[in-house]
Amino acid sequence: MHRLKNPVDVRRFLQRVINETYEGKLDAKVANSIYSGCNVLLSSFRTDEQEKRLADIEKMLPSDKEAIIDGRTARIEEAERIVRQTLPTRELDGFIKRSVS
Repeated sequence: MHRLKNPVDVRRFLQRVINETYEGKLDAKVANSIYSGCNVLLSSFRTDEQEKRLADIEKMLPSDKEAIIDGRTARIEEAERIVRQTLPTRELDGFIKRSVS
């Protein structure tokens, strides 16, 4: 038997386990244990992939993350100020109520 190195390997292995269980070559309790182990393995593959993707994204961000956050906050406050100036208060309040509910 070869090692399960990726989700494709796990899928192929599970196909074999399912077939052998169906044919009566493998006990259902053993198959259930294998399914549980494969679920844990698949979850770890997903976690590893997510961590890799997050690290790649973090590499693309500028080092001064606080400035980005402050910049976004300032833009949101500016947009709210402009909207409040252009829309009458009654319409704005109605829009907010509809948006929240």
